[in-house]
Amino acid sequence: MDELKRAKQYVEGADSARIAPIPNTACWLETVVTVFLLSCGKKPTRPILREPVKIPFQDAHTCLNQGNDFNIKVFELGKCLKEWQTVLSPPTSRTSPVLLPYTQATNGDLLTYLGITLSPLHSTMRAELVPEYARYHDQVLQFYPQDASNATIHLESPFSESDIAATTASTSDHDLGDDLKIREYNPCGYDSAQIVHTTILVWFAGGGWMLGGIESDHNILSNICNEAQIRVFNVAYRRKAFPTPLDDAAQAMQWVQQQCGPIKVILGGVSAGALLAVVTMLEMSQHRIPPLGILLVAPSLINTADSHLDWAPVEAPWLTPERMKLYQDTFLPRSKDRSSDNWRASPVYAPRKLFDDAKTVRTFIASMGCDILREDATRFVDVLNDYNCDVTHYSCPSYPHMAWAMQGTLGETLLIRVLRFIELLISGEDGEEALEMIFQTTKL
Repeated sequence: MDELKRAKQYVEGADSARIAPIPNTACWLETVVTVFLLSCGKKPTRPILREPVKIPFQDAHTCLNQGNDFNIKVFELGKCLKEWQTVLSPPTSRTSPVLLPYTQATNGDLLTYLGITLSPLHSTMRAELVPEYARYHDQVLQFYPQDASNATIHLESPFSESDIAATTASTSDHDLGDDLKIREYNPCGYDSAQIVHTTILVWFAGGGWMLGGIESDHNILSNICNEAQIRVFNVAYRRKAFPTPLDDAAQAMQWVQQQCGPIKVILGGVSAGALLAVVTMLEMSQHRIPPLGILLVAPSLINTADSHLDWAPVEAPWLTPERMKLYQDTFLPRSKDRSSDNWRASPVYAPRKLFDDAKTVRTFIASMGCDILREDATRFVDVLNDYNCDVTHYSCPSYPHMAWAMQGTLGETLLIRVLRFIELLISGEDGEEALEMIFQTTKL
C-alpha cells in the first residue's frame, strides 16, 4: 500500500519543473505508462489509455532526460504505445475509477487491467507444453515484450515467483577482482574444519552472456547444496563479449582449486553457462586434470553464423529466435568468432583430441523439447557418443528452455534428476543399475 500511495503522489504531484525518479522496481511497461501520462498531463484511466492519442514525443523526450534511469528510448515508447492500441482486449464490464501507473513489477495488475498481451503462447506450443507452464505463461510471461532489444532485454526476472524456495544453506561471497565474483554455498550446519565430501560443484548460470550475476540460480543451488551435502561455487562471470566470460571461468576454476586443494570437481551450467562449463571441462582435461563429471541443462553449444538454421521449434516461448540472436550478436560481435573453427564458442566442433582427453568425464545433459536450442543438446550428445565418451541424456519433451528457473512451478523433476547424477558421481557407482537411479521419481 505504501508503494501505491507513493505512486499516486508521484503522478498527481508531478510538474514540468521537477520530476522525481520513478521507482526502479517498476517494470518496463509501468515505466512507459508513467512517462506517457506525465507527458500528456492525463490521469491514468482505462479510457485514456485506450484512446489512439498522438504521442507527445518532445514532452516524452524531456521526461526521459531529466535524471530518470529509464531503460527505454523515445522511439520505443512510441512503439509500445502503438502495440497497446493494436492488442488491447475489447471493453469489459469491469470498472475502476483510476489506475495507478505503478504496481508490483511482476504481478501483472496493470497489464491485466488494460488487457494487454504482448507475448501470447503459440497455439502449437500450448498443446506440447506441460499445463503448469502454460498457466504461468498466461498469468505472467505473456505480459512481457516479445521483441528483444537492449532496452527490453534487461528486465527484472519474471521467474522469481516460479523458482523453487531457497533452503538454509550458508553462503559467502568472494571478490576475485575485475568484477569477477564467486558465491560459495555450504550445507546447513557445515563446519569448515570438516569435509562434507571430497567433491565440489562449480556452477555457471545462464542469461545469454548478458544477464545475471551472483544471485543467479541462488534458490536452486542452495537446494543442491543441502540435499547433496556438497559445497557449491557459483561463478558470477562478467557478462561481456567473447572471450571474457570464458576467461573468467578459467580464472575462477583456478581460484577454487587453490582454495580447496586436491579435490574432485563437478562442473555444471545452464544455457549460456553450459557453454562455459563445457569449455572449462575440455581445457581442464587438456591439462590432465579432468573434472569428475559435468551437468548441462538446456545448453547453448552451437553459436556459428548459421546456427539459427537449426533452431526449432521457432514458436517456442520466451527464448525466441530474436532473443537468441541478440544474445549471440552481443556475445560474439566479430564475424570471425562465429566460425566453426572457434570451438570455444561452439564446442560441438572441438577437435577430437580434446574429447579423447576427456574420456573419463561423466556427462549429464538435460534437453528441453520446447526449446529452440534442443538441437544443441542432441548434437553434443551425438558427438560424445561418436567419440565413446560417457554421456547420459535426459530428455524433457514438454519443458521450455527456462525450466531450470521454474522448478517451483513445474515441479522438482528436473532438479531431482540432477541431484541423482551428483549422488552417482559422489558414490562412484557405475553400470546400468546405477544409471537407473537418475530416472527414479522419488520426491525431495
